[in-house]
Amino acid sequence: CLFEYRQSQIPLIANRQEGFSDWKNINRIEDHETSPDHRKYFVQWKTLEARLKNSQSIDKSLQNAIFLEKERWRHILRAILNAILFCAKNNLALRGSTSEIGVQGSGVFLDIVELLSKYDKTLEDLISNHTKRSVNYLSPTIQNEFVNLLGKKVRNEILSRIRKLNAIVSCLIALLTSLIMSKCRKLFDMSI
Repeated sequence: CLFEYRQSQIPLIANRQEGFSDWKNINRIEDHETSPDHRKYFVQWKTLEARLKNSQSIDKSLQNAIFLEKERWRHILRAILNAILFCAKNNLALRGSTSEIGVQGSGVFLDIVELLSKYDKTLEDLISNHTKRSVNYLSPTIQNEFVNLLGKKVRNEILSRIRKLNAIVSCLIALLTSLIMSKCRKLFDMSI
């Protein structure tokens, strides 16, 4: 059993890298799966899996901290995305002559983030703890990544709509062609 093989009394039936390949003795798999050790380790594995899903493991506080940190960064990235969308919607330049928050000439984007931070504790903490070496997702590189991602999303939406319209136009052309041909036949039949 791979879960706790070191303590197991039963021999390993499969190579860890290659898996099981002894097809002549395939009944060894069933013998292994019905062994008391395998059942014990399987129950331990499923119990651990359930406890991890329900946040009941020893590292519950660590899992909770990771979840909270993930939500914090999602909140920050949403705010940054909304600031970029606002600038794009109003055709405003993102960057100024400097990329420092609170400095004159920092640009509309950083000014909007600074304004939002006055009403949002998470953004306020991000800006107040900002140092040159800290991660903050306010750099021009991140702005470019967001703009590129949004551009790809818009392009894919436009292409999707064009494909739908193309299908409609193709159907209309086929319908009009058959309609014109039937009218031509009627006119031809009348003239004979």
